[in-house]
Formats: sequence, structure tokens, C-alpha cells
Amino acid sequence: MTTLDDTVAYVLANPLESVGHCALLDRMTEEHEDARVALLELVVKHPEHDGVRLAFAEWCERNGDDKRGAFVRASVAKAQIPTCLVTDGGGGAPVAHPDDCEYCAAKFQELLAYVPELSVNKWHRLPRSVRVTTGGIVRGFVECVTCGADDWLAHGDAIRREHPVTRVQLTTALSTAV
Repeated sequence: MTTLDDTVAYVLANPLESVGHCALLDRMTEEHEDARVALLELVVKHPEHDGVRLAFAEWCERNGDDKRGAFVRASVAKAQIPTCLVTDGGGGAPVAHPDDCEYCAAKFQELLAYVPELSVNKWHRLPRSVRVTTGGIVRGFVECVTCGADDWLAHGDAIRREHPVTRVQLTTALSTAV
């Protein structure tokens, strides 16, 4: 992995290999004044790839934010728990969601046992007027929010610099002409 692009390509191709996360973090630290910002840019640019999320988790852990790193790692691990196909008990259609399977739900709780602040939004750095929707935290980052149009116009760019937001539910129209 001779260049930053080579390292990123390696991490994207091998998302679960920790050597890639460490190499990417080292490269980012060497080449960028603020590795945290550079890693967040990669998460936003490649939201479907867990490798960059895990490299960010590594950065958090190396920089004293162990709980944030553990939260990202546990969230990525949750997404990798096999989805169980469990029927609704009445012979109906399968329910395909990890939370609907007691085994998978218990497995995720094991992963999060050391992260009691899971439900606290302190890591997300969102203005009070912008709320994370139910299920809006995906693999350690905010992807879905709800807010008024004026609030999104005021804060959307800053939020998207730190989170790969894919869905915004607007609760009000713009109050002024743009």
C-alpha cells in the first residue's frame, strides 16, 4: 500500500481486516492535518463500506474516545450478524430483521454490554432541532434525520460533513424564500 489511494482501495476491498484500518489511519495521520476530518470525509464518500467506518473507530480509540470507537465497532458488528428468517408464528411471511430474532438481539446486546451510552446522542453533534429518526443510526453513524426545512438549510451541510445522511424527513416547509 504505497499511496493513500492504494490504502483506501485495500480497505474498501477488505473491510474487516484490521491491518487495513491501521494502515489507513497511519496514512491519514501522515498526509492530513486533521485525520479525524479526513476519515469522516471517507465515511461520507463511501457510506456503504465498513472498512472506513472501522478505520474511524480505530482513530477514536487511539485518540482517547474508546466508547465512540466501541460504538462504531459494535454497530458494524451488528450489521454483520446474519439476518434470521423467522416466521410470524402464524405461518405468514418471514420477518427478516435481526431484532426480531431473540438470538441475534442477545448477540448484539453482548456486543454493546460495555457501551452503556448507546442511546445518548452525544457523539452525533446534531443541533437540538435536528432529530435522529428511529433506526437512523446505521453502522455507527447518523443516516436518517427529521427536522424543519429551515433547520436543514441551516445545519445540513455541517451534518453531512460528519455523517453519511441518506434520508431527511422535513417536518415543515421553508419559512422564507430562498
